[in-house]
Amino acid sequence: MLWQAISAVRDLGRLHDIASVLIRYGFGDLVRRIGMAGALERAGRALHR
Repeated sequence: MLWQAISAVRDLGRLHDIASVLIRYGFGDLVRRIGMAGALERAGRALHR
């Protein structure tokens, strides 16, 4: 269970990195369309709790 949580946090960091690169190169609309923006926002709220 602990390893799954650690893996999930690591995956969120990677997802953030990927979304940041896409946004930087003008693909922000794609990030929103495929739902990455919402997922990152929810993950950020969950991690800050």
